Amino acid sequence: MNTPIKRKEPIEKYYTMSDVAKQLKMSRQTLYTHVAAGHLKPRRFGRYSVLSEAEIARFARRLRTIQVDGRERMVLA
Repeated sequence: MNTPIKRKEPIEKYYTMSDVAKQLKMSRQTLYTHVAAGHLKPRRFGRYSVLSEAEIARFARRLRTIQVDGRERMVLA
């Protein structure tokens, strides 16, 4: 009989850079620029760079919404 494994901490969710860019209303390239500047710390799963929910939340708290050409954009405050 198999016994379920009990985890001490919950499993953390990870999102692709494309998913995060859409969620934060910015381009993937802008997101990678923030990574290069050290504002975000992605993890690598194979060839994919992914961000944890905690990392996205930490970064999002520092963002502000502005209007650019009639569209909302998120910028680092």
